[in-house]
Amino acid sequence: MLTIQNLHAGFRNYRDFIVQSLSLIYPTRLPSRNSRIKRRDLHFIRNASASVQPLTEDLVEETSQDLPMSGNSIRRRFLEFYAARGHKILPSSSLVPDDPTVLLTIAGMLQFKPVFLGKVPRQVPCATTSQKCIRTNDIENVGRTSRHHTFFEMLGNFSFGDYFKKEAIKWAWELSTIEYGLTAENLWISVYEHDEETYAIWHDEVKRVPANRIKKMGEEDNFWTSGLTGPCGPCSEIYYDFHPNRGHSDAVPNNYETDLIFPIIEKVSELANVSYALTDDSSRTKLKVIGDHMRAIVYLISDGVFPSNIGRGYVVRRLIRRAVRTGRLLGIRGDEKGNIEGAFLPIVAEKVIDLSSEIDPDVKTRKARILEELKREELRFVVTLERGEKLLDEMLDEALENAKLNKTAPCLSGKIAFLLYDTYGFPVEITMEEADERGVSIDMSDFDAEMEIQRRQSQAAHNTVKLMVENGSELTENVPDTEFLGYDTLYSKAVIKGLLLSGKPVVEVSKGSEVEVLLDRTPFYAESGGQIGDRGLLKVTETESRKTAVVEIADVQKSLGNIYVHKGMIKEGTITVGREVEAAVDAKLRQRAKVRVVNVPGVSMELCGGTHVSNTSEIRGFKIISEQGIASGIRRIEAVAGDAFIEYVSDRDNYMKQLCSTLKVISVKAEEVPSRVAAVMEELRMAKNEVSAARAKTAVYKASVIANNVFHVGTSTQIRVLVEFMDDTDADSLKSAAEYLVDALGDPSAIILGSSPGEEKVSLVAAFSPSVVSMGIQAGKFIGPIAKMCGGGGGGRANFAQAGGRKPENLSSALEKARTDLVSALSEKAS
Repeated sequence: MLTIQNLHAGFRNYRDFIVQSLSLIYPTRLPSRNSRIKRRDLHFIRNASASVQPLTEDLVEETSQDLPMSGNSIRRRFLEFYAARGHKILPSSSLVPDDPTVLLTIAGMLQFKPVFLGKVPRQVPCATTSQKCIRTNDIENVGRTSRHHTFFEMLGNFSFGDYFKKEAIKWAWELSTIEYGLTAENLWISVYEHDEETYAIWHDEVKRVPANRIKKMGEEDNFWTSGLTGPCGPCSEIYYDFHPNRGHSDAVPNNYETDLIFPIIEKVSELANVSYALTDDSSRTKLKVIGDHMRAIVYLISDGVFPSNIGRGYVVRRLIRRAVRTGRLLGIRGDEKGNIEGAFLPIVAEKVIDLSSEIDPDVKTRKARILEELKREELRFVVTLERGEKLLDEMLDEALENAKLNKTAPCLSGKIAFLLYDTYGFPVEITMEEADERGVSIDMSDFDAEMEIQRRQSQAAHNTVKLMVENGSELTENVPDTEFLGYDTLYSKAVIKGLLLSGKPVVEVSKGSEVEVLLDRTPFYAESGGQIGDRGLLKVTETESRKTAVVEIADVQKSLGNIYVHKGMIKEGTITVGREVEAAVDAKLRQRAKVRVVNVPGVSMELCGGTHVSNTSEIRGFKIISEQGIASGIRRIEAVAGDAFIEYVSDRDNYMKQLCSTLKVISVKAEEVPSRVAAVMEELRMAKNEVSAARAKTAVYKASVIANNVFHVGTSTQIRVLVEFMDDTDADSLKSAAEYLVDALGDPSAIILGSSPGEEKVSLVAAFSPSVVSMGIQAGKFIGPIAKMCGGGGGGRANFAQAGGRKPENLSSALEKARTDLVSALSEKAS
């Protein structure tokens, strides 16, 4: 599918730019009836100021032939086609965009966004590119449909005030029918229903397109926008009909069997010892998933996106973990060299890199870094995967068995999903996928509740650290108890007896990694007895045979008996097991002491295992800042002393002065602050109540208006149904609106409302009347999958449920799914 778009800047009345783009996942031969062509939107953006020549000449079309056509050939011919028409060929921009509003590059026009918005002048009149793109919003459909991909190239031609509709349409037709040789009689055109100018160009000037193959469509299909403000406008699309005798296209092509992806799939098939052509549909889908994901992974790492738990890093980590898990489901274990403990992703990645020359020449120069990062990430995840998979299988078996006994739908507790995530590091997305494959749902509201509890407790203190090592007993056998030297010295030499990276024993760790170091002896005090662990440095001095290495120690804990675990970040160099290091405690953070019996004359004499001052005068000021009960009859106090006491008091004095100024307490007396704060809080409470009441009234008014959109479902029983979007209505007001509607519409009725009350926020509510609930349709269970589409979760009672999410861009499709599923369920029950 080819898309032509007229874009308007913002809400202005003049047209600004033109872009055409085409996604490159194409067949090896065009355009026979068995050819495989990706149905993908292609975009055009133009400027009304362009000089436009009338299209008086007829377009000459070649006869359809089986033309040998590779992915590289299609890309090259597209760029050369537009270069011959005055376009400057520009390189693809990075997958990491220079745009804070976008996580990854998702379209060819993105690098030109500043030009479209008028922020920078154009550098060329018109350009053409082959842009690398990443989209993961439909990741669950990859491999299952024939057209969903995470990585693809978008071929585009862009005009910056140089030409407009007529040229774009003419060249799109020439590209399709002459350059690529598509049969004109198989091409259908769609235009925006109010765009008569574009319709006239197709019908009157491109004379090969009869009126019956030009379809006028609405805003949802043929009006493009980049957001609430910015470039927007009507678009026109070219569709290829694979079955013209049927009058429509119902055979969707398979992009995975093109020369851009299939060589990768063949490599995975070889590792899995299966034949793509002869294997079952499930295995074929898994092969496609890996083939797709490996392209995205390689190009992301090449562009500097490394696996992590946030932002872009989480995208690539999620893709890697999906590929690893999918490979294991295909039976892939280890590398090609017979090492079952080895990694297979680097082997597949080499095939991706071999195919990268014309997509991005820089990928091959970064090969070593890409393969090393993939190996490290895969081996780290396999340990997690094996532990989590075993437990998940047991829990899914139990859920299915319980459902069978209780005659209910199988559901896995959100607490179990959280246990897998929190204790085993098992990604919740993979838990959801594996559960879905076995027909088990997950109570995501419970999962979200457990996540919230963890967030509140994340700063809580811990007396010991648990080393997340599968073979912990073997570790204790190989690493002796640590000899503590800190009572007598703050410096010593020691030997590294063990290294842990993400809880896994390793031999070597390099700069930039968070590491846990086990030494044979140490001056560092491990947290205990109310005293925090020491901080300082571990240093390897440079010699002829080794370079300098520095580890900044942030905490020390005891674990597995009397082993001291030094937790820190490698700031420089590389450290290895067996190497000697210099261990130095930061003296400013702990006063040196030798005494073991603490005697405060006239107060107490105590034995204590911590380090101490030699005289109470060293403490200077002392301030208790908190106290809490930690066990029956035991209280814990936290205090600051010495320099920390001075800083604490000084900071609080500054805070009080600022508060007095903010509250406009003219006399700047601290004793007036509490009463003033109380008054402000009361004013704020009243204001919030007024705002909430006003919002609720507004929501109810909106609800009374949208009530006119109600429709009926069922034959024997007429059920009133309403599924609507309520703009930026907040969650509480949305609830009020739903309660009003279910009362106003009466019984039986079913209400689903959605809104986006803020950036990256989605609110959803489901309200079902008693008759609907009695049919077995429950609001709490119904709303969960809908919220999942918006990146969230929720639940509630059978008659009323609320949910939230973080992806408002998916809300429209989520509400459409809610409408479809609700109508389907109600039709079955009320027929």
